[in-house]
Amino acid sequence: MSARLRPAYSPSRRFRARACFRVALALLCVPLSSNTLVGDTSTLDDQQSAASIPASPANISPPLEEAKQLQQDADRLIEERKFADATQKTEAALTIRRQVLGAMHPDVAYSASRLGIIAFYQGQYERAEAHLTEALTIRQQTLGADHVDVAQTLNDLATVIQVRGDYVRPERMYQTALGIYEKTLTTVKASPRAAAVEAQIAELLSNLGRLYYARGDYLRSEAQYLKALALREKRGSGDPGVAEVLANVGGVYYSWGRYDDAVRALERALAIQEKQLPPNHPSMATSNFNLAAVYLNRGDFRSAVTRFERALSIDREALDPQHPRLATRMVGLAEALRLSGEYARADVLYEQALAIRERSLGSAHPDVATTIMARALLRHATGDVNAAADLMLRAADLREDTLAFVLTTGSEEQKRLYLRTLSDETDIAISLDLSASPRIAAATRLALTAILQRKGRVVDAVADQMAALRRHLTDADRDTLDRLSQARSRLATTALRGVSTDQQRESLLILRRQIEELEQAISARSGEFRAASARATLPAIEEALPTGTALVEFASYRPFLVRNAHDVAFGPPRYAAYVLRSDGMAAGFDLGEAAVIEQHVQRFRAALSNPADRTVQRAGRTLHGDLMAPLHDSLRDVERIIVSPDGALNLIPFAALADERDAYLVQRFTISYVASGRDLTRFRTSGAGSADSTTAVIVANPQFEAASRNARAQPAASPSTRALQAGELAQVLRFAPLPGTGLESAALQSVLPGARVYTGINATEAQLKAIRGPSILHIATHGFFLRPQTRPSATTRPYSIVAPQSPGTASEREEALVRSGLALAGANQRSSGDGEDGLLTALEVTGLDLWGTRMVVLSACETGVGEVKNGEGVYGLRRALVLAGSESQVMSLWRIPDAATRDLMVAYYGRLRAREGRAEALRQVQLAMLNGERTRTHPFYWAGFIESGDWRPAFD
Repeated sequence: MSARLRPAYSPSRRFRARACFRVALALLCVPLSSNTLVGDTSTLDDQQSAASIPASPANISPPLEEAKQLQQDADRLIEERKFADATQKTEAALTIRRQVLGAMHPDVAYSASRLGIIAFYQGQYERAEAHLTEALTIRQQTLGADHVDVAQTLNDLATVIQVRGDYVRPERMYQTALGIYEKTLTTVKASPRAAAVEAQIAELLSNLGRLYYARGDYLRSEAQYLKALALREKRGSGDPGVAEVLANVGGVYYSWGRYDDAVRALERALAIQEKQLPPNHPSMATSNFNLAAVYLNRGDFRSAVTRFERALSIDREALDPQHPRLATRMVGLAEALRLSGEYARADVLYEQALAIRERSLGSAHPDVATTIMARALLRHATGDVNAAADLMLRAADLREDTLAFVLTTGSEEQKRLYLRTLSDETDIAISLDLSASPRIAAATRLALTAILQRKGRVVDAVADQMAALRRHLTDADRDTLDRLSQARSRLATTALRGVSTDQQRESLLILRRQIEELEQAISARSGEFRAASARATLPAIEEALPTGTALVEFASYRPFLVRNAHDVAFGPPRYAAYVLRSDGMAAGFDLGEAAVIEQHVQRFRAALSNPADRTVQRAGRTLHGDLMAPLHDSLRDVERIIVSPDGALNLIPFAALADERDAYLVQRFTISYVASGRDLTRFRTSGAGSADSTTAVIVANPQFEAASRNARAQPAASPSTRALQAGELAQVLRFAPLPGTGLESAALQSVLPGARVYTGINATEAQLKAIRGPSILHIATHGFFLRPQTRPSATTRPYSIVAPQSPGTASEREEALVRSGLALAGANQRSSGDGEDGLLTALEVTGLDLWGTRMVVLSACETGVGEVKNGEGVYGLRRALVLAGSESQVMSLWRIPDAATRDLMVAYYGRLRAREGRAEALRQVQLAMLNGERTRTHPFYWAGFIESGDWRPAFD
């Protein structure tokens, strides 16, 4: 019988922020069952059960004998790559079998699956999916859900769905198939069939690795491929299957930026293939192609062109002229030619590749977007900015379709990893606009659209899913949310105690795994999310801007040098700003090097945090010159600015910037903040939500030393090997009483009549977690943010700018959320009753139910700061409160004296009760302080609080 087909197709992906234009690596999609052409030389008889092959009873009827012969002839034709004839014979066999055996028979499933294989190899993926779906249904009903043939069909079908650009559904299908194989392996054990099942597992692991690769999750991708490699090497290191996995591992290392590892893996793969396979075997096309990509990235264009041409030549002999794998080869060669300056040859190849992909994959496929983007770079290189912008906008529209789909499911980590693969395209769009001379409106709108659609997108996705779930809580939903909240609480408590032993580290890994699984479950249950995540467009955002208002969208980007080799194609980070007005005017500005601006941010913050520092206006003038002076003309006739910061700009109050006449920005503008201008289309018009949405809640003056009456003492923190040691935690996270917050609470009750108040031993972590969606939540206590690799003491809180960086691993982000938080009753004893430790971390805040909460006010020191991540805002309490569902947040950027804070808050709530907007009320209070007592005119006293989110009135 025939051996297995190994199509080599992969959507293009990039690593971090370094090459959306990277070549689309041809990771082998291993396998579709029962064909060869690429890869494994073992036969179908070795790897499939007898049930996969039509039965041949002694008294077989003549029609069935004819069908059997037709199918055997078709199988031979598939091996000979005569797909048209193979299709004709397989269809004839299928017709006979349906007539004689009925629609639900394993032989019918066999022929249907073969038609799916043929269609796949011809690039007819819609037909392939339909045939394989039929085969799967038949096999599940006739053979049982745990049969190995069901597993193989699931593998095949998942592969087809993945190739069609769906990176969500295949994972569950692969995992189900893997479970079947592993269960089967326990029954066959050491029998000859065990090797065949292990081979099937290796193939499936390779496909799963390719799925993770497509989603930008290179760590998981590598892990799957290495498992597959270990299984393959059990059959001998010279097995061609080993080479296939090595070629894929090399592709992962290439995208990961591990070029030496990539070269070693790819050269080893080629050595095996050259020894074991014919000179033009299709498997060698993939190894040559991936090695060429490494050469290209290193700037060795001549070697890259040679390898790309070799790969294309091999596949042209093996594949149908319209197969999308040829398009992958063409795009790789075209990219090498573009960087070599051979624009005409490159353009022809891009055009041919685009035609193939649109015909075989459909016009909305992610690979079509990749091809259009690559062609846009060619236009950019030739100086045709208009054409480049038009192509990039077309590609961006297609990317948005895929992104919106990916964000509907999966954990927060998986969403973030996929979004990270698109970060280059935003940098390129900004660079195209800002480098154009003269400036072109289409390029400006392209760049701003890219920023608006992708900045902070993961936080939006998770928040919307949680809100959708909370709107229609079932018992199952409530249980899922409760378990997620409990898992986050356990992780926070464990991490803050310190992690030094293997057992503790394993406990953290288990908790992180549980959290990710629960996040996936929430995504799967959030059926309304896709409708809620409507695409943000410039016209929609313009319409949401009130008259006299401008959105100022800041972005950290790396300038793209289109003619440079990949490894030197991006320059050092810079800041850009885009202004969008309600009258539709949009303008972009390059603000300068990020490193210089961030030094000015650090100097400004240091001056702000010291009321005796008289250099504050000079530092504010410097930063105003960096950030706001270039925007002067675009902000004429504007009364309100909505600031969307990025990177380190999240850590400054724009109200305290001073112009050339030493006038503060607050004296000219009402200022509010958003994570992204996209928020303007999402603000709710009412606070309808959870049970307490008409009630204000005040939590103040916790009794830090005394836990609640039935609390149990917790053991002291053990030594830790983390950057922040457990010994430091014991010293830093010890909190002095805050009697002033008790006075603040009493004063606020006069302006918030009917508010529920929790103070002293009642201001507990458990009490706060039990609150559901109050209209206003006011918390007056100590806040903390423990910066990594610093040594804060009980008396000083040294400021260290958190440099912008690429998003890290899930554990790094969780640690950032653990380092931010609020101190509540019993915090000093790490015991608050009900199993709580009195430290409500930002990670735990994400589990609060603040759906329907108009505003959260954190009257605490440094509650607004956190780990800075470009494109995603601040990973701290500000982000956590958004995820919890609150519409707006008022938070502090440094410690402010109790009396000044109390006076500011009482005045602020008084204005809110008078129906002033949340941002305007804060501005008027700040202006009153600025023009009032001379002892409080320094920005230290009035600029520390910022309003983020919905700026409109909090009271109807």
